[in-house]
Amino acid sequence: MVEKFELTNAIGISVGINNFKLMSYTPTGLGVKFNNNYNNYQTYFKLTKQSLSQGQFNAKILFGSVVSETFDSFQKFSEFLAYQPYTMTYTSDSGTWNREAMLSEMTKSEIGSSSYDPNLLDESFTLEFINNWYNNKSAEYKSYDPDPNLGTYGKIYRPKYDQYVNRNLLLDSLTQTKSGTWPWGNGGWTEEWGTYLGSKIYRTPLRWDNARYSYKDLLDRGVINTTDDFTYSVYFRVVGEDPAGMSYASIKFISEATTKDWNVPVRLTSLKEGEWTRIVVTFKFKDIKYDPARDYKNSIRVEVPEATRAPGARYEFAAPKLERGNTATDWTPAPEDKLAIPFEYAYAPYYVYQESNRPSNEKVMSLNNKSQYFGLQSGSPSVITVKGPCSVNPTWTVVQKGNVVATDGFALKLTDNQQLVVSSHPEDQYARLYNPDGSYVDVSQLQDYTKTNFVQIPEGESTVLFYLDADSDVNITFKEERLLV
Repeated sequence: MVEKFELTNAIGISVGINNFKLMSYTPTGLGVKFNNNYNNYQTYFKLTKQSLSQGQFNAKILFGSVVSETFDSFQKFSEFLAYQPYTMTYTSDSGTWNREAMLSEMTKSEIGSSSYDPNLLDESFTLEFINNWYNNKSAEYKSYDPDPNLGTYGKIYRPKYDQYVNRNLLLDSLTQTKSGTWPWGNGGWTEEWGTYLGSKIYRTPLRWDNARYSYKDLLDRGVINTTDDFTYSVYFRVVGEDPAGMSYASIKFISEATTKDWNVPVRLTSLKEGEWTRIVVTFKFKDIKYDPARDYKNSIRVEVPEATRAPGARYEFAAPKLERGNTATDWTPAPEDKLAIPFEYAYAPYYVYQESNRPSNEKVMSLNNKSQYFGLQSGSPSVITVKGPCSVNPTWTVVQKGNVVATDGFALKLTDNQQLVVSSHPEDQYARLYNPDGSYVDVSQLQDYTKTNFVQIPEGESTVLFYLDADSDVNITFKEERLLV
């Protein structure tokens, strides 16, 4: 892949320097250089101080492709350079990164002095970088529909997610597919009825119509064996008619020609209509009668025996899970579904948690900063935007591994059309209150000086707790930075 450099000046005009008009070559200065001081003892050297040298980008630029264009190309580039600073966008096989710079040198000679092409202007171009390579990462708080059952769970603690422990072996358990597409068979369930535990709810019109999951998918992916215990679970409820006449539901393992049932008692007479029950069964796959000739028909499903079915009842299913072992653990989607943390509002790193009756003015964001600073910097600059209304003094706290690492807050209120914007960028640090017309006032004097102020986002995983109104919105943009890309 050909490396590509693009510059954007302070008024937003962009110019590429890898084309026939501006052909850069022999670029240097894309790496990193440290200034190291040592104490010498015998044959050993102990580092006493390390600092970063300011980076310089240098390249030769050939202007134009023919002699009649060379001076015009140079003139247009010089007009572009008049507006500093510049943002360099560098694209290579490792990705795309940005960096701000100021002009250090732009030479100007005459035609005939170039050894590369004597008919064109061939000049030296030097920039001085003023920050690190970076990409902007954003996080935005999203509201949710509270789970009415959270009150029974109390505080929810979540350690670091491990996709190999108690993992869900069913793909698409969050969404399933009512159309019967692979790996879910067509059980005939008809509609989505909201969500439960983050998984879609499906309602079935008949006693045996429900989500069927194919054995073949499990066999093809090699996630099951015949010797270990496995546990299948699914949440189930009855709606629409008093289920007093029902005594149990069952999980069935089906190969069409032969069926092995595990009847799991679900004392529906003790349930209120619409109350969720988790049906669980532990088994070994060696006990399943698998018919290879009908591999697309072999499946796991839940059904209500006809003898115990209420004639007008409807059945709903959600959050199916198949896992290794003999214990049903909390439902999570499969790691292949890339939804390892289904409850953004309920789970937080280390000991941080949300109460079941969470304060309406508390909002939580989980961040993962993959910056690399070689030990020279502890966090990345950020821009935090709080959107009104906010009738309380907005404050926020950054927590990492159980420790408070940064805090900020302001003694002010926001109307429903105002925004508080706080930047911790070293080259552009500010706290502003913006009005709908784009005007703003500086509010740094209203900052709570008992806090660390102008927070930076630490490397690695962290949690940010905001204390705002229930109707307030907030988002964070922070720099994922590298000294070397």
